[in-house]
Parts: sequence; structure tokens; C-alpha cells
Amino acid sequence: TPATPAAAAQPKAATPAARKVNLNTAAAADLDGLPQIGPARSKAILEARGKARFKNWDDFVARNVVPKNAEEAIKDLVSF
Repeated sequence: TPATPAAAAQPKAATPAARKVNLNTAAAADLDGLPQIGPARSKAILEARGKARFKNWDDFVARNVVPKNAEEAIKDLVSF
């Protein structure tokens, strides 16, 4: 049974979940790693933030950078 607690402590969820992706500073590769975000959508995020930083979630949504399904998928995984 000693392997069970060690295995439970090992899942990768601890690191990615603990660190949100900042939409104002993340590299394209980090954005690509988000659910529903691939190269085209990460490029759209980079271009939008190049014009002006995102103030908050409402500002990000108001700019229609990604479709609604992608917004819902990343909402709890990002910061500003």
C-alpha cells in the first residue's frame, strides 16, 4: 500500500491547475495548451493583446477573441 499514496501525490494536475495561464503574458505554446485553443486561436489572443492588454475576463469576452465554447473551456484556467 505505500505505492498508493505516492501514486496519488504524483498526478500532474497539481502543477498545471495551480498555475493559471495569464492571457496578457503567456507564450503561444502556453495558450495552445489550453482546451479549445489551438494555433489559430492563440494567434488571435496574441494579436488582440498586442492592441491592448486584457483588463479582465469581461474585457476578454467583450472583444470576441475566441468563440463562446472556447471561452467556457478556459474561463477557470486563465488570469489577467
